[in-house]
Amino acid sequence: MDSKTAAPTRLEAFVIANKIHRGKLAHATRYRVDYIRDIRLGLTVPRPEVMEAIAAACTKLLGRLVTVHDLFDVEEVTHEPLTCSLCAIYLMRGNRVVAYVPEIPGAEAEGATIAEARRRLGVALEDVLAANRDAFRIACADARAMHREPVVSVKTPWRGAP
Repeated sequence: MDSKTAAPTRLEAFVIANKIHRGKLAHATRYRVDYIRDIRLGLTVPRPEVMEAIAAACTKLLGRLVTVHDLFDVEEVTHEPLTCSLCAIYLMRGNRVVAYVPEIPGAEAEGATIAEARRRLGVALEDVLAANRDAFRIACADARAMHREPVVSVKTPWRGAP
C-alpha cells in the first residue's frame, strides 16, 4: 500500500484537523520539511525526542497543550520518580559544624554537632526546594500551557572539595 492510499497517521490527521501549515510545523520543530513529511506520512518512525519536539511545536502553534499521545500511537510511558544521591559536606568552622549540599545553592545549615547540622540541613533542603517551586509557579503564572512530569536521573561523580 503506497503513501497516497494509506490511512493517515495520527499526526497527519491532527495536522489536517487543526489546519496546521506543514511548513510552519517543520520550522517550529527545527527539523527538515522532508523529514517531518516522512513522519506525517508514516514513512519513518521518529525518535522520542523528535516526537516531543513535534508536540511542543503543535503546542506553540495552537496555543494549547498538545502531547505526544495526541499525535502518535505510542505505548504509555511510565516515569520512575527521580531518585538521586546528593553529597552533604560537613566542615568545622570554629566550634560549629557547617553543612551544605553543593548541588543545591542555598541548602546550608549549621549546628553544634554533625547530627544537629544534618537535621537542620534536611529542613533547609525542603525549604529551598519549596521556595524554588513557588518561584517557578509565580514566574510562569501567565503561561498558557504547562505540563509537569518527573525528570531523568543523571548520575555524576563528585569531583572533590569545592
